[in-house]
Formats: sequence, structure tokens, C-alpha cells
Amino acid sequence: MNDRVTFEFAPSTTLSVDQESRMISGIAIPLGQTAWKKGKKWRFLRDSVQFGQRTPALHNHDVNRGVGKLASHEWTDDALRVKVKVSKTARGDEILALAEDGALGFSVGLDVPRGGAKTVGDEFVVSQAFGGEISLTPLPAYAGAMVESVAMQEEGVAPMGADSKVTFDITEGAAPVINIELNSNDMADAIVKAIGAQTAAPAEGGDGPQLQAVPRVHVDEELPYRFNGSRGAHSFVQDAWNGYYKNDSDARTRMDKFLSVAFVDTGDAATLTPKGFRPDLYVDERDVRRPLAGMISGGTLSDIQTFTVPKFGTAADLVAPHVEGVEPELGTFTATDQDVVPHALSGKVEITRELADKAGPQVDGMIWSKMLRSAANGAEDRIADMLAAFTDPSPLALNGVDVALADDLEETTVDVDDLDRFGVLAAEPALFKALATARDTTGRKLFPATPVVNADGTRSNLWTLDLGNGLTAVKVSSLSDSYLIERGAVYQWLSAPRKLNFDIQVKSVFLGFWQYSAEAIIDDAGVRKVTYTA
Repeated sequence: MNDRVTFEFAPSTTLSVDQESRMISGIAIPLGQTAWKKGKKWRFLRDSVQFGQRTPALHNHDVNRGVGKLASHEWTDDALRVKVKVSKTARGDEILALAEDGALGFSVGLDVPRGGAKTVGDEFVVSQAFGGEISLTPLPAYAGAMVESVAMQEEGVAPMGADSKVTFDITEGAAPVINIELNSNDMADAIVKAIGAQTAAPAEGGDGPQLQAVPRVHVDEELPYRFNGSRGAHSFVQDAWNGYYKNDSDARTRMDKFLSVAFVDTGDAATLTPKGFRPDLYVDERDVRRPLAGMISGGTLSDIQTFTVPKFGTAADLVAPHVEGVEPELGTFTATDQDVVPHALSGKVEITRELADKAGPQVDGMIWSKMLRSAANGAEDRIADMLAAFTDPSPLALNGVDVALADDLEETTVDVDDLDRFGVLAAEPALFKALATARDTTGRKLFPATPVVNADGTRSNLWTLDLGNGLTAVKVSSLSDSYLIERGAVYQWLSAPRKLNFDIQVKSVFLGFWQYSAEAIIDDAGVRKVTYTA
């Protein structure tokens, strides 16, 4: 790999900022997390990334916007933790302020050598990489790179005199009011100057200023946040994160009070509270159910090559009672075989370049999941088609409804040799509905939905009926006739789905699907066709 890959991690707490030493520290790469980059889902192993002796610290990976250098790095049990020394420049001061407000996270620019990463399942696992630079950036790709705490020094704050008193008047919908009773000359001087009041000349022999008949001062408290570029008492971004995502009650109280005072209605705060996008709540189609696949045996394929399955043919006189002094007659045994011919399942989707760039790898994953769903339906249909083409020399017939159907089912199945070998009836919709709704002459269900008192069986869920005597009926909507199936008599083999990406033209890219499947009834006696007439 020659292209440098960058990884940014959305701040989950605040970076640690030490103003005195101008040091920013936090998590650069969290362990146990993944991130999408260049169409791959990346994961980093411990000790996989190392840095040189002089690694630059940049702003947004811009080599022309240096802000300092990497001071140290260390791998721990949960992450790669780094410390960045910020230069004493105007840009460095800006970086410290943004990091303090929780608006930045670490982003690492990595060079991965050949053999430094490999695909494991659906992940691209990095075991060796070199950190060419480290940046502070507001653009997240992970939810893990952290800036952990803010250490700031307050300046110019003098203690209040012990004989002064402060009370607060708080009215909902209005700015809070601070009531300050002044009994200290020193505090009076500070407050009077702050509010612009005029002080009288010190009394003769006095040692401090006196107020002109102002025993109490009312001051409107400053709002906790500023949006004019200067620093407020609190960070709006940090309080929003801590209050609504980390359940910090103090931060949430400040936010709620500020919004109720500063805005007339929710429309005034629309730019500060935009609609949220919740990809974690994506509503997908329901999962594919493959009832036929659950009744038969399965195997795997690697290619489309026809293969042969050896089968039993005939056997006779292999063992008989022995007569003393008489040589046993020769027994006979023959074997046969069956050729199985695989077929392919395929598909292709065109994705415009604009959609691919806008939606990123998410749209690729969503379309691929739909292709897998479609392939599962196609594989199920192939089993149904194979059963429909099967010729049973003596099919079973069920007739009637309600009690007549229950009696016919009992009489018919009693005559089936080795009924317990089958165990399952793949029922087409009409027969399944007739069984599920069958009632006796008193109106009691013969095969009720609840497993309390049954006449002939128990309904275990919406698409399965227990018919008694070890026989279960499963509803299969893709069938036109029903079948008794012995699991070991019917097979389906499938290869692993292959995802094919074609980037061969300018306007769009293609996503392709390829899979082999093969189906066979290898023992005709293990399948019995069942017809139904109401």
C-alpha cells in the first residue's frame, strides 16, 4: 500500500489539555473498534502502529498547518494513547481552545506496508503500520478517539469577603438575578467599578471607598454560553454532549434553562437542534425463512464441476440361519451412483458514482444484504422446483375438511412404512390452512394453536403444526403439492457467496453476486408426495 490512510475518532469525552505545558493527550486509536475507509472495515491490533522520533502534529492533515509535534505514545489494554506538544503560535492557541471545548479528536495518518494487514472475515486487520503524522481534526470516523479532561487556570478571581452576602432570584422564563449585599469596603470597590457606579471620596480618616446610598445591587447574570468567539463560562458543545449523551444532570439543567430563556420557541433554536439521523434504527426487510432448507441435508461446493454420489443398489442372501455341515449360499450386493450437476446463481447492480461518493460504503453493504436475501430465496425455490419435478409412483391423497380430514390423515399415514423416518410434512398453503382450522362437531379445534388440550396435535407456532405420532407439518408457500421428507434423502449443496466489485467506467460502479448450488434427491424412497382435495 502506497497511499496514506487517515483515521479520525469522534470524541467521546474531552481531550486532556494542559495550558501551562501546552500539552494535549488522549486516545488516538481505540482497540476493539472498527472504521470504514476505502471500502474496507479496518481493525487495529495492539502494538500495530509505531511512530518515528520526530512525528509532526498537523491541523486537518494539512502539511502547511503544523501545530506541534508528537511528544509520546503508548499502547495500553484499551487504546493507543498519545501526547502532542503544541507550539506557541496563534494557530497553536486556537487548537488548545478547540480541544478544550471538546471540538477536536485525534486523527492518525498511517502508512501500511505490504503484508502489514490482511482480511479476516469481513474485516481488514492491521498488524503493522507506521504513523507518518498525527492531526487534530473535527471530522469523526470512529466513536473512540478521546481527549480526556481540561485543566485550565482561572485568573483574576479574588475571594469574597466573609461579611458579604449573595442570594439568587430565579424565575422561570427570565434571566436569573443575583442580589449582593455589600458590607466590605474592598468588595464594594470591586463591584462598584464592575457596574460603573460612582464612588464618593473616602471619609476623613477612612481607609476605603463608600457607596452612595446603594445598600443592595441587582445584576443580571450572564448567560452560560457565548457565540461571539470569546470564551463563556461553559462550552455549549461540551454541555450538549455531557448532558444528553452522558447523563450529566448539571450540564443538562444549564442547557434547558438557557434554551428556555434565550429562545421564544423551538423554531428559534432550529439551527442549534437540527434533525438527528439514526442509522442504528434502519428498518430492514424481515429475515428470509427457508423452511425447505431446514428439512433436508446440506453440504458445500467449491466449483461448478459435476460430481458423483455413490448409492446402494441391491442386496440379497447376505446372512441366513446356518445349517451344520452345509456351506452358506453366496449373497449378492450391487451399488449404483448418481450424478449431481451444479448450477449458478448470479446478479448485478449498477451504483452511480454520485451515490457511491455520497453514501459511502453503507449503500454497498445495504445492497449486498439484499442480494444475499434474494439468493436465499432463489436457493429455496430450487428445492421446491426439484420436488415439483419428482415422480412418486404411489402418491398419498388427503381429502375433506375438519373431522373428515383428520380421519383421512390418520388412515393414510398408518399405511406409510417407517413413518417415523420422515417426521416432517412440507405442507402447501391450502393443506396447512385446512389442518390449522380443522374442528370437531363441538367446534373444538383438532389441531389448536395453543398447547393446552389437543385432539390430535399441538400447534407450536404460526407456521408449524404438530400432527401427533411424531409427524410435524411445516407451511411452505412455494409448494403446490405437499411432501413427506426424510432428511437424509434430499440434499442441497451451496458455495460461499462471492461479492464482485467492478470499477470499469466513469459514471458508475457495479456490484456483482455469484454462487453455485446443487440439489438432488438421492433416495427416492425418502420422499412421498401428498395431494389434497378439500
